[in-house]
Amino acid sequence: MRSSGSGRKLVLAAALAIWSCAVHLTDRAAIRRFGDEARTVAALTRRLIVRLLGYGVAGDVPYIAYEYLEGRSLREVLRLGALPMPIALGIALQVAEALSAAHA
Repeated sequence: MRSSGSGRKLVLAAALAIWSCAVHLTDRAAIRRFGDEARTVAALTRRLIVRLLGYGVAGDVPYIAYEYLEGRSLREVLRLGALPMPIALGIALQVAEALSAAHA
């Protein structure tokens, strides 16, 4: 807990998904590019794009904290076999909509 400055205590609790990069960043330019890309992703606020909650470098290992979403990944679903065409088309449309928003 931390103080909000008004005598109240703030309790922040959220499930996070932490992604860390396998590459260690020791080059200041690479760390700057990582931060620039993380800020770009954090600015995306669409319903089909997972929210980036924070990022940083711990030691020389970069990480990104995303909101945690319940459910299976697309990779896990596809391991079970081919999807019926209507479901596959629905997923493809959602991916295209998210990519369009990210590149607008």
